[in-house]
Amino acid sequence: MKEMTSSQRFKRIYEHREADRIPVIDSPRQATIERWQKEGMPKDIDFVDFFGLDHIAVISVDNALLDMVWDAGYEFGCVSWPDDMGYKHNQFFSVKTYREILKPVHKRAIEWIHQTIQCLQVSVLRTSGVSRPWQKSWANINLPGLFI
Repeated sequence: MKEMTSSQRFKRIYEHREADRIPVIDSPRQATIERWQKEGMPKDIDFVDFFGLDHIAVISVDNALLDMVWDAGYEFGCVSWPDDMGYKHNQFFSVKTYREILKPVHKRAIEWIHQTIQCLQVSVLRTSGVSRPWQKSWANINLPGLFI
């Protein structure tokens, strides 16, 4: 199979079709990049290109700014957001607290994404840590992707 661009690769994966390889992304700390440079990675080459990783662009906005970003002409291939709602052994708050405070925010964001953006992967939530107690709560807010 011919080598694909990052955009082609992600599109194929989100469509559940075969790609040339699994997309690989990373966001190392500056100290890690500096160590790689001491170990031989040229300083004038981005680590993404050096290691042959996939290219992504990240912008950070909260729900209130989504319309402004969209109206400014940005287009999205994927919308995701981190919500570190747990840690190694437990979640940070109860399911009741999640349902009362954070779930309405998630629901509004997902509704906006579905109504506004025609993109490859509609929405992905990255939770970091224990998330099993909330999984039933996500069933009715149309969340198609979840990274734990």
